[in-house]
Amino acid sequence: MRGNVSRSKTLRRPWSLLVAATALMPVLLIANGCGGGATEVTGSVLVKSAPVSGALVRVGSVVYGTTPCRVTGIPPGRIYVTVEMEGYRRKNYLAVIPEEGENEITVELEYLRGYLTFDTDPPGAQIYLDGTELIGETPFRAAPIPIGEHTYEILKENYESKTESILIEEDFRYRKNHVLVPLAAELVVGSIPGGAGIWINEERQDETTPARFSLPPEVYTVSAYMRGRIMSEEVIELLPNDKKTVELTLRKGNVPRGMLLIPAGEFWFGEKDTPEERPKTKIHVAAFYVDKYEVTNQEYQEVFPSHAYDPRAAAKPVAGVTWEQANNYARAVGKRLPTEVEWEKAARGTDGRNFPWGSKFEPHRVNGGPMAEDGVTKVGRYRGGASPYGIMDMSGNVIEWTSDWYEPYPGNNDINTEYGMVYKVLRGGSFLSEKA
Repeated sequence: MRGNVSRSKTLRRPWSLLVAATALMPVLLIANGCGGGATEVTGSVLVKSAPVSGALVRVGSVVYGTTPCRVTGIPPGRIYVTVEMEGYRRKNYLAVIPEEGENEITVELEYLRGYLTFDTDPPGAQIYLDGTELIGETPFRAAPIPIGEHTYEILKENYESKTESILIEEDFRYRKNHVLVPLAAELVVGSIPGGAGIWINEERQDETTPARFSLPPEVYTVSAYMRGRIMSEEVIELLPNDKKTVELTLRKGNVPRGMLLIPAGEFWFGEKDTPEERPKTKIHVAAFYVDKYEVTNQEYQEVFPSHAYDPRAAAKPVAGVTWEQANNYARAVGKRLPTEVEWEKAARGTDGRNFPWGSKFEPHRVNGGPMAEDGVTKVGRYRGGASPYGIMDMSGNVIEWTSDWYEPYPGNNDINTEYGMVYKVLRGGSFLSEKA
């Protein structure tokens, strides 16, 4: 391989080398080269090359010029014509000099090449070589590329273009993988009336409605709230380079921001098959409000500034707090921890279901169980796991405190040494739970 590369380099200055050689051989410096005059030998061969002209033509050590070139002055018979051009493989061609007239040959040049494979995420991107030549779309497999330095550009609508240089060597195989960056989407958030606070994926924004945001493509929950109005929200999906407007109507009311109403009424409390949760009984519960999402690190820090967390976890639920810390936070924001009965009604509704979404455990709906992620996730990420009232993450992610002591349910006569005013009740499971 190195020998081929070295030989191709010697062709960059062919005339200085070959003229010096022919100068020592005056008998071969005949006038019958390309376009030369007549001699006693009248037969000739016209040598052409494709796909490009300008290749060096020689017979033995005698250079006759560059294609298209007429080889004359050689007695009739077979000859080997050598055609050379930088970047292409040298070709030897058997030609016949006729006794009279002219034969014509076209030598097909094969460029020296390496092989290039492209993959992109997402696929379907166009690949341009050296600025102008479209060579295909990803996934692109083992395309022959001429040796030398090239520039390629990857283009896909609504994604940032990618341009790189690459040196292709003979017979080498190259693989390029690129993750394409989507163009940001534009989101305009308005409200009726205006001037409302804006939350995007439970993160408070500095702006109030109306406001414009540049966001990465993703599914977002957009919320607006102001005092004296009921919070309104909408879930939208932003695609690359998307432009969308969300207009939220805030109805009059005194519902605290981020809370949902759980109406008064009866529901099935407890489970007949679980010793600590029986008997299963219908209980009437007065109306109450409950947070739609678990309390985030950002919200907790607004009340307790000493709370430290990774900036990337602002929208994740605060975790590892004691019952006293949870209770103090609730009081500080004018709320309280739910009772165990309230928590269960908010989670399961009135139809006696086993999980917030229904009767069967479905792992894709929850950050818990066999498909759980390695740690807590942003609140509300598992939209399919909402309770009948729209409360998120009541199963999985982080386990949640209630205000009640761990006591037997009314009508439960089982003996359990852990009952009493010793432990507070936790509900909902976490990402570590086998079935949250």
